[in-house]
Amino acid sequence: MFQTNIYEFIDIQSDPVLIKLSGLELGQCFNIQPITVCLNKHGIYEVETDQSHDSFSD
Repeated sequence: MFQTNIYEFIDIQSDPVLIKLSGLELGQCFNIQPITVCLNKHGIYEVETDQSHDSFSD
């Protein structure tokens, strides 16, 4: 069985979330309800919901 993903049908560079993430500057945030994504002053992405708060380097 073969599983596909959305990027086999659209170019990854046209993904609106990726475009938003790529445009973030240090200290900026954006919301995709119920998720808030921030690029902190150390260049780490922080992803937060009411139940969790995680950090990612990329």
